[in-house]
Amino acid sequence: MSGPRGSVRGRIACAAVVSALIVGAACQDRNRGISPEGVGLYFPSGIALDPRIPETQAARWLFVLNGNSDLVYNAGGVVPVDLDKFFSSWMLDPQRCFGFDANGQPLADGPDAAFCVPAPCDGCKAPGIGERGDLPVVGDVGFSPTEDIPCRRNTYKPQVVECEDTFFIREDLAIHLGNFGTSLKGWTRGVVGDAAESVGKLFVAVRGDPSVTFIDLSGGLPGSTKELELDCGQGELYDPVRCAGRHKLTYLRNDEESARIASEPSNIHAEPGQPYVLVTHASRPALTLIDMDGQYAPAGQDEEAPPEKDKRAAIIQMRTIFEFGGTAGGGWGVARRPCGPGNVPALSIGRDEDGNPVDCKRPLIYAGFRTALYVARAFIDEADPLTGSIDLEWIQGNIDSLIKRLAANEDPKIEAELQEQLTGWQNTQKYIDDNGDLDQRCLLGQDIMGDALSDDDISDPATAGAFLCDAQIYGAGLLRAAAFDTGVASAAALLGDIAFSRDGKRLFVVQTNPGGLAYVDTSLDSVGDTRDNAAGLIELCAQPSGMQVFYDGEYEYAAITCYKPQEVFIVDLGGVRVVANIAVGTGPHPMAVDPARDLLYIANTLDKTVSVVDLSPKRPTRFGEIARIGRQVPYNR
Repeated sequence: MSGPRGSVRGRIACAAVVSALIVGAACQDRNRGISPEGVGLYFPSGIALDPRIPETQAARWLFVLNGNSDLVYNAGGVVPVDLDKFFSSWMLDPQRCFGFDANGQPLADGPDAAFCVPAPCDGCKAPGIGERGDLPVVGDVGFSPTEDIPCRRNTYKPQVVECEDTFFIREDLAIHLGNFGTSLKGWTRGVVGDAAESVGKLFVAVRGDPSVTFIDLSGGLPGSTKELELDCGQGELYDPVRCAGRHKLTYLRNDEESARIASEPSNIHAEPGQPYVLVTHASRPALTLIDMDGQYAPAGQDEEAPPEKDKRAAIIQMRTIFEFGGTAGGGWGVARRPCGPGNVPALSIGRDEDGNPVDCKRPLIYAGFRTALYVARAFIDEADPLTGSIDLEWIQGNIDSLIKRLAANEDPKIEAELQEQLTGWQNTQKYIDDNGDLDQRCLLGQDIMGDALSDDDISDPATAGAFLCDAQIYGAGLLRAAAFDTGVASAAALLGDIAFSRDGKRLFVVQTNPGGLAYVDTSLDSVGDTRDNAAGLIELCAQPSGMQVFYDGEYEYAAITCYKPQEVFIVDLGGVRVVANIAVGTGPHPMAVDPARDLLYIANTLDKTVSVVDLSPKRPTRFGEIARIGRQVPYNR
């Protein structure tokens, strides 16, 4: 009996092992959490229009960043919203309302506000439409949206149409990334002109897994048969749509042995046509610089050819800039001062390869502290290696002169300065051959590790004569920007977004606590320096944070979100006065301006909706909420 009994025990043991493996696999799958696939909007924390489309054309795609702030799901993500489908589902005639045809091109007759109203009820006749029978139907208050009738009147504001978001989101194109996303910005390599760019990018800052992810956009353009595509390195992880690989920027110079990006990435500044992307960090003093042109690498097989940038996006520098009085803080808003003919700040003037001045070559950056009433100034510049012939006797003469001065000097302070100059001339002498020819090269990315040369000896042949050519941030002082100074130190958030007027002559700074808007005179004096003097203030709502500046063809305005009271304030920047306050959804923060349609999209982070506000001076609903993408329902988990 021992035989059969052992056999049974063997089968039981084998079955137990198999069961354990199955259970283990199931536990592993279960521990990966709940996928956000198909859930629509959830804690929307960023918003951006398709960056490839000119401002004069109606964009089809609106991209929304889902922050997953309550951690119900196992990832945050970015989803594309089809705006054409959204407006067609409830508006009388979107094309005639906004003045664009099906391809986003302007209509000859222009826009007509009579067609911007919600469609009549089922069976009603619409004025000016005739006997057309394909009008959309909008459900009444309390109606349960369906795919055929996805929109209804809002319970609390019946004049507002709210639509079930999942009917307009291309879930098959959604991508996943880390939790607590904070910022979503669009970018194109060139400045968008009269025609759409074929490709573009979206940048996402993520707090939960400190990183910046970029998403490549292609297809989905008016008149094109190619479908929209979002590429961020999906397919490399267990989640087939999670971003990975080179699209996720985490380490300095893409080197895993180097420094990791600072925690709490908060805001992104990405400007079409500018290769530099900047990131602030809410609780860290660093301003992170990303170069979309990449790092220097060998140019092909020719060893004599000067190195070129590898076109692979990389974090180039994390510069400590948010520091005052020996105390480090965090950063929030960031903006570049406009520069153009007759309006060129002295700090924006760079040099070409021949040493000639070039206007607007160096971006002049203003970046606001988060927990102090200050704004830091900085500029970005790249250096070119020196080439050409140099008088060897002149260099030796400088060295000899410095040696004599050092020998005769008795002041320790001057001695350190002279010694530094002497070392510099001696190092320069090393890079010149016997004929007086100087031919430096740019340091390659592989030469650098953790912002230091990989060789201890700079005279080592591997890096001799090389020069750090990469873009670098250079600090240019601080300025005070306070709407209301209580005189009390605080660890709470003090400043929010910042933005320049279109001409760059005024900087507007949102103060979160207490709520206000400060403006600073950033016009140029006689020598081209920005004046940077406080010019005024205006009181706002409680806890303002986000800001978008827009132009209606005649006047310039700022839209400012007020998180706690659930409002958006509209400020006339010419007279610096509040002209409207608009009730929107819960927890409004990020915004995107749609200049072609004269609309403002506001992500309501606490009720899974996007408010649509009318900005047009030609429509009776100006500065009012007209619709919402998503239904205003509280989070229940």
